[in-house]
Amino acid sequence: MLGNKRRGDFQSLDDEVFYIGKQIVTKRLRQVYDAIYNGYFLDTYEQYNDFLAQVDRPNDIPAAQWEQRIKAYQAA
Repeated sequence: MLGNKRRGDFQSLDDEVFYIGKQIVTKRLRQVYDAIYNGYFLDTYEQYNDFLAQVDRPNDIPAAQWEQRIKAYQAA
């Protein structure tokens, strides 16, 4: 639990408890961190697809071209 540290390396009991607590939390939350880092909770492509479905078409793009671009994005 102490890793490379020894009991005498800490200046107080609070420092030792904090260090051990941090080690436990880091170990237990590693899977959550990895999942967040790798984007398992968010699907950016699906979110962008929802955004395209809800956003108003820009005035300078014809409706047919807008629909074509959305379909091309969905097909990719």
